[in-house]
Amino acid sequence: MPTDMAIVTVVTRDYLSFARAMVESVRAVHPELPVFICMADRPSVPFDPAKEQATIFFADELNIPRWHRFAFQYDGFELSCALKPFAIEHVRSKGFTRVAYLDADILVYSRLDDLLAPLSDQRMVLTPHLVHPLPDDGCLPDELTIARAGVVNGGFVGLNGERDQGAFLNWWKFHCSRDCVVDQHAGLFVDQRWLDLAVAMFDGVFINRGQQYNVAYWNLPHRTIARDAEGQWLIGDQRLAFYHFSGWRAEEPDNLSRYQNRVKLTDHLLLLELLRDYRSRLDRHAWEACRQWGSTHSNLDCGLPIDPTWREVIRLNHPALADVENPFAIVESSSEMIRLKAAGVDMIPRRVSWQLNAFQDRLNHIEEHPFRWLFRKLLGRNKR
Repeated sequence: MPTDMAIVTVVTRDYLSFARAMVESVRAVHPELPVFICMADRPSVPFDPAKEQATIFFADELNIPRWHRFAFQYDGFELSCALKPFAIEHVRSKGFTRVAYLDADILVYSRLDDLLAPLSDQRMVLTPHLVHPLPDDGCLPDELTIARAGVVNGGFVGLNGERDQGAFLNWWKFHCSRDCVVDQHAGLFVDQRWLDLAVAMFDGVFINRGQQYNVAYWNLPHRTIARDAEGQWLIGDQRLAFYHFSGWRAEEPDNLSRYQNRVKLTDHLLLLELLRDYRSRLDRHAWEACRQWGSTHSNLDCGLPIDPTWREVIRLNHPALADVENPFAIVESSSEMIRLKAAGVDMIPRRVSWQLNAFQDRLNHIEEHPFRWLFRKLLGRNKR
């Protein structure tokens, strides 16, 4: 593996155990690779970064313009995604020309040499969500769901800085600075949908379709997990390179992903074994303690939970709050809070997902109305 290669991930502090497990898995197969963790917020307890297996750096050190507004506009998941290009750029500034980003909820099981080899002469390497059609069985995810999320998966991004010279990275940073939200019906899914455009807009983009990479709930209908005589994990007849535990929750270790209902673990006992092993790894890395830290970005400094509409006020630079440099510092009884709440009311129509949720709530209310048959008729739903 080249000496100018490094790995980086991004987490909020409550997900540090996931990053630790990912780092440990990389170290096991690539001891020669430096690994970095970008933390979106700082731990609330005494914390010594020098004791970690990876080099820790913090997002508030990245000189992101108007950092507090940048952080406020996103929830924890969105913020972690929005920080990806900034974290990659930071690692590049340390002298690593080739940088591979991995989501923290990934475990690496075998060497990634073949995956990263194209970075010797290509701009970037990406992996697609799907390389075969999904069955039309009414289960999720379906192909429309995947199309809304993006053709490629942002859990892995390999970038060659010499080939890119900042062109792609600066473009990606620009979009992540404001448009890194989950609003799939409006065509936005964090940083990921922008990668779809990158495939066409930038040359030197290599799409690796290997079935051993980025295995996850969305492509499991086409991939079979097995183990060889030595206990190594396989995908078909190849060594599993890395598994992406997207949508899996440590609180429900026997649930493959909260985003799918197609793959039943009762039919895939080896997959269940893989999930339980992952939970054990997280426990070794203080999952419970990290989870209890919570995320700095969930509440105002005064302790009040942040309403999603308030984030949208800042993201869209509503004039009522344009002069507020640190929205986290707003206090409950202030004039800024009055302005924030009033502006938040204007935000619901701006997000398609919120509009649809509000419409569904109204439909549910209609279903409980004593004259629901009349509403059904007016809505064109004729069954009584």
